[in-house]
Amino acid sequence: MCPFSIKNKLKRDQNEYIHQKVDVIVIKEFPSFSILGKFIGPFKLGHPMTIEQYIARILVEEGVVKFDDSSQLDRKGIQKINFQESTNPELGKIAEDFIYTQAREQLEIINSLYEQGKVPRQEFKQLLSDVNDLIRVRLAKINRLAVQTGKSQSERYLTQEERILYEEISEKIKEWKSALGKIDSKFH
Repeated sequence: MCPFSIKNKLKRDQNEYIHQKVDVIVIKEFPSFSILGKFIGPFKLGHPMTIEQYIARILVEEGVVKFDDSSQLDRKGIQKINFQESTNPELGKIAEDFIYTQAREQLEIINSLYEQGKVPRQEFKQLLSDVNDLIRVRLAKINRLAVQTGKSQSERYLTQEERILYEEISEKIKEWKSALGKIDSKFH
């Protein structure tokens, strides 16, 4: 597999995401524990903590902590972005880093909580629908942007994940046009 493939570039970004620190709030008392040589805890009810994403995810699934609402993308956040994107023909700025990775993480967490009987299946289906709407709307705009020649102001609004796709699509379009030859200038 090519080390510069879209898949590998996204995996690198996903790895960066899971090692980011996130804010959580303790919802269940829990003793300290050690993971990979790091001591974490103790977990005191109601106390805020900052821990790595991959550890937070496990503790959320176990009901020990919940994500601080300000540190995680949720369904309402995705719906807000969807509304802004659907009413604007240009790419809008998304404040979230790793929006698609966060969305996938949220889907995996909700699916795990559903399997444990802690949330209804409908919650997963609604979030999945909202995420797919976001992908559909943003992807159409990314494709339009990739076809344009020259730089566009909209490029600055691409997320890290979108930029990987945009650069690949743009490069393929340039290759394709080059292989066709300069059609527009030959016939004037």
